Amino acid sequence: MKTDPFSDAWDFLVGAQPDQVGLGDLRWSFVGLFAVLLVASFLIALIVWRRESRQRLDGVGPGPCSAWIFRLLIGIMWFQGSLWKMPFPVAPGFQYWTEQMAKFAAWPWFGSIVTDYMLPNLVIVDPIVFAVEMGLAISLMLGLFVRPVAALGALYVLGLFVGLYRHPDEWPWEYIFLSAVQGMFAVVGGRFSLGLDAIIMPLWERRAR
Repeated sequence: MKTDPFSDAWDFLVGAQPDQVGLGDLRWSFVGLFAVLLVASFLIALIVWRRESRQRLDGVGPGPCSAWIFRLLIGIMWFQGSLWKMPFPVAPGFQYWTEQMAKFAAWPWFGSIVTDYMLPNLVIVDPIVFAVEMGLAISLMLGLFVRPVAALGALYVLGLFVGLYRHPDEWPWEYIFLSAVQGMFAVVGGRFSLGLDAIIMPLWERRAR
């Protein structure tokens, strides 16, 4: 049960949220991974900010510091969301919401795809979904390959939008907002958001020339 944003955030940092507790001792691996990614994101942002003067100008793109914060938050969202896709082979929460997609999809043909192909193969689908979401989290938190990864994230969320469109307890617009935020990163790119792309892309450009 949710309490307040600050208490919930602290519980997540110390591995005390229900989704984390349900993983047993494995949760400490993810607590450690999250801590490493969070610290790395801050260090990368600081290094890029100090090395490239353009990264300190709010006139570049949406504002590098602001873009970094937004990118980091979306990455954290994916990280936290990936945890309830465990434990394998099929997490109860993942099975429940997949069944909801089959029932409340916007169009019957989409529900049929979920019913005929996803539900019978959840043992395969669940780990794949976890890997995709964790990949999105790592990429966005570190600012690595932001443009293609953000495009993938936007399309992924649109799938949830279609799959849960008629669900009585869901608000479809929240998926549009999440897709739009990632769509903006797909359009603008991650070079000016204090991430690894700002280090890697110039190297690739020099090598190409």
